This record gives sequence, C-alpha cells and structure tokens, in this order.
Amino acid sequence: MGFGLLFIGFFIAYLGSLSGVISAFTYALGAAIILFALRKLLYEGKLFIVSAALCVLLEISALVGIGIQVFSDTFTPNAVPTYLTELFAYAFVIVLMLAIAFLAKEVELGRLKIMAFVNAGVIPVCILLFVLTEIVKNSAVLPWLSLAYVLIKLGTVVFSLVIVFGAYMRICYEGDEKMQEEKTGFAPFDKLNELSNKAFSSKHKGGKK
Repeated sequence: MGFGLLFIGFFIAYLGSLSGVISAFTYALGAAIILFALRKLLYEGKLFIVSAALCVLLEISALVGIGIQVFSDTFTPNAVPTYLTELFAYAFVIVLMLAIAFLAKEVELGRLKIMAFVNAGVIPVCILLFVLTEIVKNSAVLPWLSLAYVLIKLGTVVFSLVIVFGAYMRICYEGDEKMQEEKTGFAPFDKLNELSNKAFSSKHKGGKK
C-alpha cells in the first residue's frame, strides 16, 4: 500500500535531520521518497491528502534551505527556511500519525491505532522544546533543554518508524492478509518484522482494507 517506501523515506528524512548541517538535504531526499509513497495512500482518507500537501511544503522549504546553503560562504543553515522546514516536518508527522490511526481503527488494529495517537500527542512536546531551545539563552538551562529536545525528537522518530513499519506489515488489501508472514529478502526489514510480530497482538495480523 506504499508504507514500505514510506518507511524508507521517513528513515532518511527524520533520522538524517538529527545531523544538523545536512538536515535540509536529508529532508529533501526523504520527502521526495515519501511523496512517491503517498500516491498509493491518497485514496485511504483525507488526512493522507493533507499529509501529502504538508510533505510538498516540507520538500519546498528544504530545497530553499539547500539553495541558500549552497550559495552561502559559510554553508550554514539559514534561520527562516530551517524554522519553516522544522514546522512542516512536525506538522506532517502529526497528520500522518492521525491518518494511520484512523486507518488502523478502520481495519481493527487497536494497538497500532493507540500507538499512532500517542505519538501524535507527544510530538507537540517536541515542538515546544524546539522553540524553547531557540529562545532560551540561559547557559545553565539551555544544555538541558537541548538534551531533552534531542532525546524526545529521537524517541518520536523511532516510534514513528515502528508505527509506519507496523502499518506496512499489517494493513493490507483483502487477499493479502498473510503479507506480514512473508520474507522480504531485505535482512533489516525481516528482522524488524520478527520484532514487530512480538510487539503486536496475534489476533490483529493483516488487517484487511
């Protein structure tokens, strides 16, 4: 349904964003892959359409950021496109998590639905911490705020990847119910599938769409 490619794009965009200087590039590359993946999900609900629109804005802001960096003498990120990129990146994740949650509810994947809703609720905390790290100048407080921000952002990214992978392995069209039992041939995906099978209830394998 597109979740496999979405997982790859999300991995590139959001784990790469933790790198700092090259975050605009990883966002641009990852967002392009995500957009390609979302073309198969646009018919699954309006929230997927909204997430695609936000992903387009993320792609544009990231490309603008890359352009500014390329033509800059110091190759440092510019504040305005950086802030816009982060804003669109967080907005996209929230809407995507809600879209997956409602789709999971429709196919009776209760645990996946709860996980997606929880993640969507935690991301605003990450946004708040990002804002605080930008406006707080106290040298005693800022390092702790920055550490909390990085840890929570990393946690939400990893949790999002788990959720997207869970959707990839369990949300399928009728007739493909055993897709999660098959080997992909890609060792990391097969290992994730094995771990994912342990995390989800056996009664909710292969929710049909």
